[in-house]
Amino acid sequence: MGVYNHFESKSGVLDHLFIQGFDRLRRALQETSAIEDPVEALVEGCRRYRTLALENPEVYRLMFLSGVSNFEPGVDAKEAALTAFGALLRCVQRAVDAGLMPERDVSMAAQMIWSGLHGWVALELDGMTFVEERDGAAEMWFVSLINGVSGTNAKPQER
Repeated sequence: MGVYNHFESKSGVLDHLFIQGFDRLRRALQETSAIEDPVEALVEGCRRYRTLALENPEVYRLMFLSGVSNFEPGVDAKEAALTAFGALLRCVQRAVDAGLMPERDVSMAAQMIWSGLHGWVALELDGMTFVEERDGAAEMWFVSLINGVSGTNAKPQER
């Protein structure tokens, strides 16, 4: 019963986990601003997104895959998700400002990256990746995704 000394209900606990998950994602994306090349920073953001998902699969499912039936995130939880998306928007805007990505709707470019990345990670969490070396395949996908959205030619890291 101790958990309910801190939260009014199960939804309160789930909201807290949801917010924590998106706060970790936001921080991970913000930390990529220390990477000089904005396109490489976007690829690193993909790596960090995947790492967070693989290290916290149940929280990821709660955040992105309706992991708990009848759970509807509250206002603060939805704001945390929007703030994490804002961190991705700033990463994309940085690449546009550096001339490494074409001028375009930054929100659309960010949504394309997020949805492509989400697809890979969701399949991986569900055991639906049919490749032998998942880390290397994920790296190739991240680079291909960012190159496709940006029109650049980033290179995969050696693994």
